[in-house]
Amino acid sequence: TRMVGAVVMAHGDDSGLQLPPRIAPVQVVIIPIFRGDAERVQIETALRQVRADLEDIRVKVDWRDERPGFKFNEWELKGVPLRIEIGPRDLAKGEATVVRRLNRAKQAVPLGELGVAIPALLEEVQEALFRRARDFREAHTVRVDSLDALVRFFETSIGFAVTTWCGREDDEGTVKDRTTATTRVILSSGRPEQPCAVCGRPATMEVAWGKAY
Repeated sequence: TRMVGAVVMAHGDDSGLQLPPRIAPVQVVIIPIFRGDAERVQIETALRQVRADLEDIRVKVDWRDERPGFKFNEWELKGVPLRIEIGPRDLAKGEATVVRRLNRAKQAVPLGELGVAIPALLEEVQEALFRRARDFREAHTVRVDSLDALVRFFETSIGFAVTTWCGREDDEGTVKDRTTATTRVILSSGRPEQPCAVCGRPATMEVAWGKAY
């Protein structure tokens, strides 16, 4: 559950989840847009080849009797990385509209090229989400060298503070009492050159401190 929570916090936005393609149960949702049985048959025929071209991708075709806009919003809420919209006008041009959950960017892709374009787009989305999360983490992480500096950071900022630490539970209790922050991860072990930022004893590791929200 912690990993799920981390994904939600790292990638979610006001519209819901954003799932990295590699862990998304559904990587691509296809929304057929049609009126009447004749148009549905046309789209079903075209989608047979599309599904075959995307056989290695986790694809869901949403045939439910709901408005397209409702479906768009629901699948965005669920965090599906890519949406393919296909209707009679798209078929007439031999293409489909592909929409990224990441930034809602749309692009027209020829039907015959979806088998190549979709895996490439999924990889682009994966890398973009990783870069954005990494950049956010780095922008909200600071290194401090004393208990007072650690306290000041958490009084004015949100994020992670990296310090040397000797590993004593009493020190962690001191930090928690003064900031409510606790150790989140051991970044390195060994013998850092600098002493423990909390108590001044010889340090045995570097750790990141953070608050629970």
